[in-house]
Amino acid sequence: MAKEFNELIKIINEDMQRKMDADFKRFDLTFSQVRTLLLISKRSGEITQRDLEDELFISHSAIHGILKRLELKKLIQIDVHSVDKRNKIIYVTELGIERLNKLKEDNEKDDPTSLLTIEERNTLIDLLEKVVNLITK
Repeated sequence: MAKEFNELIKIINEDMQRKMDADFKRFDLTFSQVRTLLLISKRSGEITQRDLEDELFISHSAIHGILKRLELKKLIQIDVHSVDKRNKIIYVTELGIERLNKLKEDNEKDDPTSLLTIEERNTLIDLLEKVVNLITK
């Protein structure tokens, strides 16, 4: 049973990531960049590079590369913390917000759960949240 569950989660994860990478390609973004940009947008001006490493479970060098690419695309701005010069504070730019809004709009059209009823969708979310809580304890 556990093997079936793990295999299903792996298939869903890999297929969704592959599909999202293909969808994001027309915006010149990757799944990892969008995931990072979403988190930055939720805490713009209050999130540091270290916070991103911890919350996304990404190494320092990997997050550094993602941030540099997002900054080159003018989707984020990175500033040195005013008090602790070792920390970098990250902001989403207007262009970054526009890009995220367009991505969200496109994503709603391609939602893989759109064929589920609202009740089925809510049940699925509840069950997945239980699994996540068990795994992260």
